[in-house]
Amino acid sequence: MARSRSKNRILLFFLVTALVVLALYGLHFFEPRLRAHFAPEAVAATEEAKLAAKKAAENFHMVMNIVGLVLWMILAILITRALSAILFGIFFRQRRGYEAPVLIRNTFSVVAYIAGFIIIFKAFYPEVGLGALFTTSAVLGAIIGLALQDTLGNFFAGISVHADKPFQVGDVIAVGAWTGVVESITWRAVKIRTFANHIVLASHSSISKESIDIAPRDNLNARIVFFNTLYTDSPAKTIHIVREAVREADNVSPKITPIVRIRALGDSAIDWEVKYWLIDYAKYNDTDALVRQRIWYAFRRAGIHFAFPTRTLHIARQPKTDGVGADGSGFIDRLSAVDIFAPLSTEETARLAAASVSHVFAPGESVIHAGDEVAGEEAPSLKPTYVEELEARTRAAEQKVADVQSRFEQLRSQLQRETDETRQRLNRAADERARRDKGEFVSTLLPVADNLQRAIDAAEQGGSLDALLNGVRGTLSSFENALAAAGLEPVAAVGEQFDPELHEAVDTVEVEPERDGTVTAEYSRGYKIGDRLLRPARVQVGRAQGEAKQAAE
Repeated sequence: MARSRSKNRILLFFLVTALVVLALYGLHFFEPRLRAHFAPEAVAATEEAKLAAKKAAENFHMVMNIVGLVLWMILAILITRALSAILFGIFFRQRRGYEAPVLIRNTFSVVAYIAGFIIIFKAFYPEVGLGALFTTSAVLGAIIGLALQDTLGNFFAGISVHADKPFQVGDVIAVGAWTGVVESITWRAVKIRTFANHIVLASHSSISKESIDIAPRDNLNARIVFFNTLYTDSPAKTIHIVREAVREADNVSPKITPIVRIRALGDSAIDWEVKYWLIDYAKYNDTDALVRQRIWYAFRRAGIHFAFPTRTLHIARQPKTDGVGADGSGFIDRLSAVDIFAPLSTEETARLAAASVSHVFAPGESVIHAGDEVAGEEAPSLKPTYVEELEARTRAAEQKVADVQSRFEQLRSQLQRETDETRQRLNRAADERARRDKGEFVSTLLPVADNLQRAIDAAEQGGSLDALLNGVRGTLSSFENALAAAGLEPVAAVGEQFDPELHEAVDTVEVEPERDGTVTAEYSRGYKIGDRLLRPARVQVGRAQGEAKQAAE
């Protein structure tokens, strides 16, 4: 599409140029006839006729000058545009590798237009002086300059920006509160597309007063992402896991290995940072998010935990004020006086008293109903001591078994993951080796194709049969060398003893008895790779005269 548009512009340029040149030629060629028609010389000798002829000649001369001036100015504009396209569109781009700034192209065009106008104007009106015009223009320029200070400041700041070339189209820059990709640089401002897809026009005067953070388009620019881990997690393991996770993320350059390092030892965590380099810096927001996501999943698989602030509160109980000791000694006498607890021994009553809690009830209030459970308190245990000890040991053993089982499952999943990663790595290595071997084999076949092409060219050009035959022999030799380089070996046939595992007998021929069973001719060559037979050789086998007759009968 762009190529067809450029072609149409070139055709339109040549068409307009041809029309202007044709108009100038016609104006010069038909000027005498037009002069004779519109401003004929006075035949009569009267003063009025002479004045009329003179006025008609002056008017004709003025019209011709205006038309010629307009046509020559159009031609000058066309030539200036052509020079601008050649100088900045071809030579500048080839030498510098990028488009010429718009400000430079516009400045060149304006200067060329003014110079062309002065030259053409002086050619048509040599008696008119331009000094007064320039004097008036200087005064007018001073007035306009005072009125357009900001615009001229942007203009000259733009010249400074174009001269320094601190950034180019496609670079990511941060100016003031704005960060985005440079889309264009004009004589007045820089057009920036932010990452919110907004367009910001930053004037050159404001840019020249700000510090600019530039991420060049063709440069590997670095980014840093922060995270933390617990102090119980291994730093060496963390570095390895994060580096491998970030290396495989999209838009992360494989040319430089990501750097993972400890940034600080915090109050409750190890603070880390990972530094990596981007292929396209304009996508750094998405890449940062992807890197954080990869780190989270990698930590989840490896059993590494992120640290977050925690706080432990210890609540102190108020001391009892009812005169009951902490061991429940104040309840023993009260419990012993209750009939339901009378069968208990002294030790059991003491244990029951130690587990008792004092509450205050109103007179006549029901303390407990049959079948109710004590809310918020555990019922006192009346089991023997050895039963409780056995139960405690059982619970400890079950907890240990659960811990061992959890650790076993963790190690098994880690081993399975490492096995899968190793298998994938080996598969990738095998695929890469197969592609490399295939490429090397195909590269050895390229000379064969070249020789065949030369043979075809020689045949089409009427070359001699000997030259063509030599070319075909050379092609066969190149092909056999390529097969030999790939490990292919021909099966020996003629003159060898017939071997049914290597040879395929197509027919027989009568030979002397001492050559019985010997291969006498080869119809198609056999090949093998190592000990593996790819194709047997199709041969003719010699038979003694008597055996040949018996075989025929």
